[in-house]
Amino acid sequence: AIWETLRGVPRTRIPYEERAERKTVSEADATWSDLQKFQQRRAQNEIYAVDIASSIFVGAQAANAERIAFRGRADEVFLLHFWPVVMGVYVPQVIDREGESKFTGSYVLVVPDVSDLEGFVQEFPDTTAQLKPELAGYRPREAVISLPQEGGLEYLHHLTRVAKAKAERGELAYSIIGVEVYHLERQGNNIRMLGADRVSVTRRLLEEYETLRGCYRDPLFKRQRILNLLRGESWYRGFDQLFSRNNSQRFIGSRADWFSADSRKGFEAE
Repeated sequence: AIWETLRGVPRTRIPYEERAERKTVSEADATWSDLQKFQQRRAQNEIYAVDIASSIFVGAQAANAERIAFRGRADEVFLLHFWPVVMGVYVPQVIDREGESKFTGSYVLVVPDVSDLEGFVQEFPDTTAQLKPELAGYRPREAVISLPQEGGLEYLHHLTRVAKAKAERGELAYSIIGVEVYHLERQGNNIRMLGADRVSVTRRLLEEYETLRGCYRDPLFKRQRILNLLRGESWYRGFDQLFSRNNSQRFIGSRADWFSADSRKGFEAE
């Protein structure tokens, strides 16, 4: 996923290639030099700023449309090298007009917004340890999602499940206040951001997602239910538009087994 997104442009892979060839990593030398300059400037009550690369900050450019450069404090830019260690990676499943499911080659990266660093450091290893190994094709089944925001909900589900287990011995507290969701796709040597969103932690959202998670098999049905959950709308909203955009055989007849079963579950639950 990193090779197709954050490091999709060949020149951004140089640090990995240098390390694989047991060479000195040039980016490390440059970063260390920046940190030394930052310390020297700070001693003089000044701030030393450096450019921010898109390989460590999603969407960064040399300069934006207003010709404003993407720059930041050298010490804070240094920290940006490490967030990929704790990010979640998910793969959106797309349903075409014929009802066939496929993967487009895009990825969803989920970045936690940490509010309790010590708690997060304790919980994250347990979170990754509990991920299931079952595959869907050659991808982890739990990494396959129906829409980008579902990746954010899945990340929250796994992390907060660990928090709930620990809360049996005390008050429930979460180590993050939300997640940032980035939908990226490599097109040639360019990495396009197809979308970006944020999913905040609320007890209502987590509890309602728990009732949906693993309950529905039809990707279109599940996608609409999750959208309604995130928007705070009734569970049945938007299905009329869904019907108008797709072949009727997806919802009625022998090819609609999953959708019919999920619809029945939806009505029975409500």
